[in-house]
Amino acid sequence: MATATGGDVLDLWNQQLVAELTAAAKGATRTYQRLKAIEPDDIAQAHWQTSAGAPVRVAVLPHMKLDEMNTDPDRPEVQLATELRLLLNKAPQMQVRDAAAVAEAIRATQRAGAADERILADLAAKLRVDFIVWGEYAASSEHGERLDTRLYRVKDGAATLVAKADGQADMPDDRRPTALTVLTLGTLLDRTAGELEKSTGADKAWHTTFAAYKGRQAPAETGDGLSNDSRAKRQLLAGIERLEQTLGVSRQDASSVETANQLAEAVACFEQALVFEPDNVFTQLQLANAAFSLSKHRDLEANTKKAFDALTVAYENRDKAGNEAIKTEIMADYALLVQKDYRKAAEQFEALAALPEFRESRFALRARWTLAGMYMGDWGVNEYEATLPKDKIAELSVVNLDKAREHILAILANWDGTPMASFYKSHIGGTTTAQSPAETQEAQQTPPSQWQKQYVEVPVGQMQLVAF
Repeated sequence: MATATGGDVLDLWNQQLVAELTAAAKGATRTYQRLKAIEPDDIAQAHWQTSAGAPVRVAVLPHMKLDEMNTDPDRPEVQLATELRLLLNKAPQMQVRDAAAVAEAIRATQRAGAADERILADLAAKLRVDFIVWGEYAASSEHGERLDTRLYRVKDGAATLVAKADGQADMPDDRRPTALTVLTLGTLLDRTAGELEKSTGADKAWHTTFAAYKGRQAPAETGDGLSNDSRAKRQLLAGIERLEQTLGVSRQDASSVETANQLAEAVACFEQALVFEPDNVFTQLQLANAAFSLSKHRDLEANTKKAFDALTVAYENRDKAGNEAIKTEIMADYALLVQKDYRKAAEQFEALAALPEFRESRFALRARWTLAGMYMGDWGVNEYEATLPKDKIAELSVVNLDKAREHILAILANWDGTPMASFYKSHIGGTTTAQSPAETQEAQQTPPSQWQKQYVEVPVGQMQLVAF
């Protein structure tokens, strides 16, 4: 630890360090809220039934040779995977594994020394997915960027080329399109639907899901139009990748040096992106996200100010947001963190979770994660309610354990495999979200004795913004 911090951790003459350590020690106590027990039937009932078919579990790998794979956020092969993940996150019924889960699975597979022909199968098993999207990427000054994207179907091991794209080399650096520019979500899903239609071994539920998008674009979220400047976009993607990877580290050790370093690097990426494109409110929102999370690890006052400043700029320019979800999230975060108007923030996050086009997107996941915490007293709500006059508590209270349970159920039922669902599973005990007919049957056969708790206790104090 002393080496990792340059000796600062032992420097008790450093008054800022002493203050931060003291604050951390005071805040170490964890409180719990008691919720009505959550059982498999509750989760099944909370799952959204849509016409699109069964949920499809997908992992996106960096576009490089399998035996050379790494997850360095600055590499273009990794940034391509980041952007593809953002594209796929637009689609309802697509459960896309986050960057942290992918990075952890890659490291585990490499440690095990899997043979080349087994790497994809091993990764699919570790990530519990139905499909893996990956490919190869190359760039040169002569030919620009070239991209091949393939789809690996776990069910039968079939690998299909679904997209091939060429960028351009003879353009200014700030306007040169990446290869992924021509690979839209509509193209990817349309070609995948076509391949499944031709496949005799295709699962009917998967086919139904993909076919729902055949020939049309899915609702716009964040994959298209991230940035109008390629230099800014590269920094933005590198920052988002770092932010997502910290979720994996945080699951192991929320105060780790590695987490803090990744968050600091994410902040630097977003700040550099804003040098090239200062009016991008989505980047301002991500800077606020990263700086706020970093403030929990180091330089509390400075990083909190940086987060609030970025969020204020985003709020003042919210009408420039690329879609209604980004605008609503900016307003919700601003009400929560800057204005500390908790009732208003809850209303905005509820509106974000309910937006028809985005109800199954990562926007809705972040909204529900924050709402679950607020309704249990997190995010400063308990401190706010302690100041209320007794005769106003019923009127102005935000804490609502029934609503908290509702949002936790939605996360468990519809975003299985995310760090947020894993967090709640670890405290509920035995909870599993069914993903296939076999898993559904297994869940139904779970001995009732495992579910006869009348209440479950869920910890409060997990205040953390969620990355894409």
